Amino acid sequence: MLSLAEKLMLIALHDENGSIISSSTTALPYAIAGTLIVELHLKGKITLTNGKVEVVDKTPAGDELLDKALELIMNSKKQRDVQYWVCQIVRKIEKLNLTVIESLIRKEILRKENHKILWVIPTKRYPIVNVAPEYEIRGRIHQILIQKDTPNEEEIALLSLIKACDLLNVLFPKTERKMAKARLKKLIENEVVGKAVSSVVEEILIAVTVVIAASVLASTTNTK
Repeated sequence: MLSLAEKLMLIALHDENGSIISSSTTALPYAIAGTLIVELHLKGKITLTNGKVEVVDKTPAGDELLDKALELIMNSKKQRDVQYWVCQIVRKIEKLNLTVIESLIRKEILRKENHKILWVIPTKRYPIVNVAPEYEIRGRIHQILIQKDTPNEEEIALLSLIKACDLLNVLFPKTERKMAKARLKKLIENEVVGKAVSSVVEEILIAVTVVIAASVLASTTNTK
């Protein structure tokens, strides 16, 4: 079974060249951090109390990144909000994206290749070797957004973060993009989410989306 972070990474990696899709480069680490907070809640490790993240179960989650994020939150002297912890996870947990990629390599879904840019600058790429997991994820997303199946809590979280990373266009041909975006907008904004998603997960996703939007805006401003 893949974690939320692994599912998001598979969508964010270019299928042919194995690099992270450029439109999601800035947002992706924050979205990965968001998946960790969502999963810690779904596993009963944390909750939100008056908008602050509170640890309710200190036992390990059994996943490298989840346990690092949980430890980070536990070691804090003060309770902080989700936006704070998203930023702290990105800053404090080294090689966030790479850790997710390496997990997918161990599961024999990706492989690592060494390349050089302009025959000089070394770089690494991670092409897919087992397409079945990504096809399954894409197929489920198609069922939800085009065939209008009802999503569960984890699926709403994944879709919200895919949208925040500007990755919807890579999942659908032009003929289906308008329909998919309209369906997702309805899912996020109306009562369907209320039925499928707890108030805590909804609050987490809103906070993560705000952080991602701010990071993308800052990145755009700095490049001008």
